[in-house]
Order: sequence, then C-alpha cells, then structure tokens
Amino acid sequence: MARDWISETDRKRDGRSDQVFMITDRRSGEIIGAIALMGFTREHSHAKIGYWIGRPLWNRGYATEAVCAVLDYGFRVIGLHRIYAFSLSRNKASGRVMEKCGMRHEGCYGIIYRKPEILKTSPSMASSRRNTSPAGKPINQ
Repeated sequence: MARDWISETDRKRDGRSDQVFMITDRRSGEIIGAIALMGFTREHSHAKIGYWIGRPLWNRGYATEAVCAVLDYGFRVIGLHRIYAFSLSRNKASGRVMEKCGMRHEGCYGIIYRKPEILKTSPSMASSRRNTSPAGKPINQ
C-alpha cells in the first residue's frame, strides 16, 4: 500500500517539486508507510506535508516521529518558510500528530474528494509551522 501511495503522489506532481520518503520499521526494515513534502517551489518557499501509516501500526508514534523529522528537514535542509497539512476533522489522531510536531491549527475547509466513484465533501483542518521547533522556539538557520 505504501508503494501505491508513493506512486499516486508522484503522478500528481504537475511540474512541482515533491520529495517522497518511505517510513520503515527500524528493526525489520519493513515499509510501514510513506510521507511526502509536496508542491514546493523555491519561489514560494512552502510545501504541503502528507503521510500514511499502515492501520495495524497506528498509535505507536511512527507518524509523529516521521512528521517531526520531515518538518525539520523541510525547514533546515530545503529552506522552506511554511509547511502545511490537511486532515479530515474526523481524523483526530492525525491532528494530534501535527500538534505534537509544533504545527498550529489555522482553520477549517470544505474539501471534495473521490472515494470509489463517489464525490463527497468533508471538512478538514489545516495546520502550519513557520520556522519554529516543536517547543515553539525559532529554528536557527
């Protein structure tokens, strides 16, 4: 499933820069999910972060570790100024992951998404983090 998500993310690039990483178990090396910085350009210096963890491995800290690491990478290595994410309002765990990594709630949006041939509208939350550590202190660049 992680490889499918990576492949789908890669197809949606539309000329923008994306970086997709596999999330692996430290002990076994098994792929357990994926995370990506999507749609960033040097001109605008921002990106969207998206992630996916296999359901049997939820609530074990994998998403939090991956999101915090990729946020740090985006700010320190790529030099982004803003990284944002969306989570469906019913997905409280994903919102908590973002908060633990220092992102803050910005607002709610209506999103249309396709799930096997059905269009649905669902509220979502957007979060961002601007050059600060999870503790809210400025990151020295």
